[in-house]
Amino acid sequence: MSLNHKTILISIHSVYSDLIFNKKKTVELRRKFDPALTGSRLMIYSTLPTGAIIGHARIRAVHALPIREIWEKFSEIALINESDFWEYYSGLEQGFAIEIIDPLRFHVPITLNEMRSKYKINPPQSYMFLRGINSELLQYEQR
Repeated sequence: MSLNHKTILISIHSVYSDLIFNKKKTVELRRKFDPALTGSRLMIYSTLPTGAIIGHARIRAVHALPIREIWEKFSEIALINESDFWEYYSGLEQGFAIEIIDPLRFHVPITLNEMRSKYKINPPQSYMFLRGINSELLQYEQR
C-alpha cells in the first residue's frame, strides 16, 4: 500500500481546527511531515479545551520548503501571526506546509474519553497513522 492511501490522526490546536472546518484556514504548518502523504485522509483531533476528533479532511499537497519561503507563500492562509510563526520554526531551516481540502466536521465528535476507552488510542503529539487495528475508527463517518 502506498503512503498516499493512509489515514492519519493529526492533533491541531482547537483555535486552528475550528478555522479549518470554517474553511478559513487551508494550510497546516508542521516542523516535520512526509511529503509522500499527499492525498491522505486526515482525521483531526482538536486539542483541549475541545479534546475530540471533530472531523476529517484530505491532504491536497505537502510542501517542504525553507522557513522564509513558507512564510512568504502561506502566512495569509495559515492564519498564524508572524511572531508565533518564527517561534514555532525556531532552529529549523526547512519546514512543511500541508494544504488541506474538503474538511468535513463530524455530526458527533469522538471525545477524548471515547478515543481512549472505545478505540484504545491517545491523541498524538503531532500525528500518527491509523491502521487495521483502528478499523472501526477508520470507518467513522467515512464519505
